[in-house]
Amino acid sequence: MRSLVFILVASATIVGCSEAENTPTTAQAPYAEEQSMAANKARDPQRAVEEEFAKAERENTVAAWQLFIARHPDNVLTKEAKRRLANLN
Repeated sequence: MRSLVFILVASATIVGCSEAENTPTTAQAPYAEEQSMAANKARDPQRAVEEEFAKAERENTVAAWQLFIARHPDNVLTKEAKRRLANLN
């Protein structure tokens, strides 16, 4: 019976510790709230494509342009991505 009580107490302590670790501190709370609000906002799909294009532009590698083209085959920026890929080859 003592073993069972010990196991229950130990389990409760471990669960309590893990919950405390996941609770934001006062200093973290505003940042956590900002993250939560940002995650709930819908992202503009064209803006996301433009950001990926800019990343491919910064990297300027065959792999980066191929990835952009594969991910966005019907986007207007794909024509420019194909031209830049051809210039690398």
